[in-house]
Amino acid sequence: MRSHPKYPSFITATLLLCLTSPLQLSGTPLGISGARAVIPQNSETELEKLPLKSSQQLNAGEFQIADARIILHRDLPEGLSEEALKKRLEQLQQELQDTLIKIGRVYLELNQTSEAQNYFQQAIAISKEIPNRQGEAKLLNQIGGVYADLQQYHQALELHQQAQAIYEQIGDRSGEAETVGYIGDTYFTAGQYSQVQELFQQKLESLRKIGDADGEQIVLEVLRRFLYQEWQFRAGYSAKAASQKLNERLTQDDISWEEILEISKLNLFIGREIVDPDQEALSLHSIGWAYRNLAQYSLALDTYQQALAIAREIGGDFKNSLEAFFLVDIGIVYSDLAQYNLALDYFQQSLAIPDNLARLITEHFALNHIGLVYQKLGENEKALYFFQEALSKLGQGFEHRNILNNIGSVYLERGDYAKALEFYEQALNLRTIPGEPGVPGFTLNNIALVYTKIGDYTKALAAYRKALALFRELNDRPGERTTLSNMGTLLEKQNQPELAIVFYKEAVNISETIRQDLKTLTIEEQKAYTETIADTYRNLADLLLSQGRILEAQQVLELLKLQELRNFTRDTRAGGETPAIATNPTEAEIQKIHGTLIALGQKIAECQQCAERSQLLDQREAIAQQFEETVRSLEAEIRSRRANDRTFLDPTTLGGNAEEIVSAQPGTVLIYPFVLEDKL
Repeated sequence: MRSHPKYPSFITATLLLCLTSPLQLSGTPLGISGARAVIPQNSETELEKLPLKSSQQLNAGEFQIADARIILHRDLPEGLSEEALKKRLEQLQQELQDTLIKIGRVYLELNQTSEAQNYFQQAIAISKEIPNRQGEAKLLNQIGGVYADLQQYHQALELHQQAQAIYEQIGDRSGEAETVGYIGDTYFTAGQYSQVQELFQQKLESLRKIGDADGEQIVLEVLRRFLYQEWQFRAGYSAKAASQKLNERLTQDDISWEEILEISKLNLFIGREIVDPDQEALSLHSIGWAYRNLAQYSLALDTYQQALAIAREIGGDFKNSLEAFFLVDIGIVYSDLAQYNLALDYFQQSLAIPDNLARLITEHFALNHIGLVYQKLGENEKALYFFQEALSKLGQGFEHRNILNNIGSVYLERGDYAKALEFYEQALNLRTIPGEPGVPGFTLNNIALVYTKIGDYTKALAAYRKALALFRELNDRPGERTTLSNMGTLLEKQNQPELAIVFYKEAVNISETIRQDLKTLTIEEQKAYTETIADTYRNLADLLLSQGRILEAQQVLELLKLQELRNFTRDTRAGGETPAIATNPTEAEIQKIHGTLIALGQKIAECQQCAERSQLLDQREAIAQQFEETVRSLEAEIRSRRANDRTFLDPTTLGGNAEEIVSAQPGTVLIYPFVLEDKL
């Protein structure tokens, strides 16, 4: 028989070298006596048929490989060319490397890192022996993907970066660009969205600097593909993501507005780089949506206006729908800022667009928010008309829960509490729309308002606590502010003024952080927004005065009127940054314990069948007892200070900001008029 070229014996030697060492998993001796996988003539390798199973099966001792031998059948056909044998070698090498990587992955899942690395290194060694630099880089990327899948991102990045260096050395621009995509995807999966932008920004800038237009296009094509297949994201109603993991998190309401903002900014960067106006406009919409829910209204308005300008420039069937949608977006922000005439104008512009598709998508959306404006203006019958119109135009629309909520609020204003509760519960029981995770929190607030009206304070407090847990998880500042203020009102009704003050203070301090972000708006817009939240300040000041806490009441009133003082003196520098309302140590402890109580309640709600539920319930009972004891301590402290501390009642010291403003204008007199429904 004529001897064959050297490749078959090399294959046999390589396979034996890699698989003669016994596998040892978690101290379990493994063995299949004399096990052999035979590669028959002209057939596919049997490597895939090795009993490679899940980590659960491995731990059960079902994965048994020891002294494994892979023997190449030597009866190859006569006359095979060296090229054919070389091709067969490459095929077997790839199959062997794939198997080694699979074995390494199993070890990683078992947290046996050194064993995993051993098999990965064996796989890499095969490429180095040939040598095959391109194959080595490809393999490094493959192993990097394994680490990324197992959330070991640091190791994944190191391997991808090694692959990138190899591709750069051998001048493989496509391979290098693809690897940059893998690095970006690792950052994306790890939640480091700004790193993805920085990575591609630097790469594109370096290519543009040397005038490499072809290289730039290769990188842009990779960027485009990763966007559409993995990174694309749309916030707002019916939000969706290209990534399956992100979509799952959206449906589970497991994503914060800050994270949505970061992903949307990345999408905007890519949309501009690949020159996709539709993508750019939708990314701006998502950014604006996040800003609005973070109560950064001026940034939301600016972003929506940019989106609207792009929508009006682009062509195609989608143009009118985008324009109609963005007009409603802008109107909602103006409604939040109590600029109701402007809001109505934008809603009407949206409805006036003569396009059937636009009407199908946005008509119910605009009608619902027109109804909301009239409700805020106290015109409940007109509001109900628009809510019902919105419901009739709903179709497959996304505002169903919000419309039911709003109809319930009309009945609440009428005093028909049973009807209001019916609509609120319908809204709460609807499936949550991805992208609007905070909506159930506002529904819970409304349900709590009904229970407060009918005197069932226990159920009201429970609903508020559920809402507060949700808003805090999302970092939804408007929702958290509203809930804390409502809880203050409830506690005031329960004749717990000291505790009500604690919650009102939290609400006011959140309101102040929101107002700090509104400084770029006009004075009228700032004043209009302040008036929408002023009741919380007034309620807090009234309670403080009733407790004899005059200095604290003065500080609250100063915060409410500070902008007016600055406008009056025409000195915007006077007063500096607005300080937060101070809390004494006992109040701070109450806030901390209550936060723990809220978080624990959320855990219990999610743990209906879990083993530790009983332990969590006991823990909640202990913390609730601690909360009540701390509240009693606060009440005693306030009584003691009222009796013994003269400065507690001293109204002669002017607050810091007001003093600076008055001092800046000699001859100015400051008077605090404080008008309530039943007192001056």
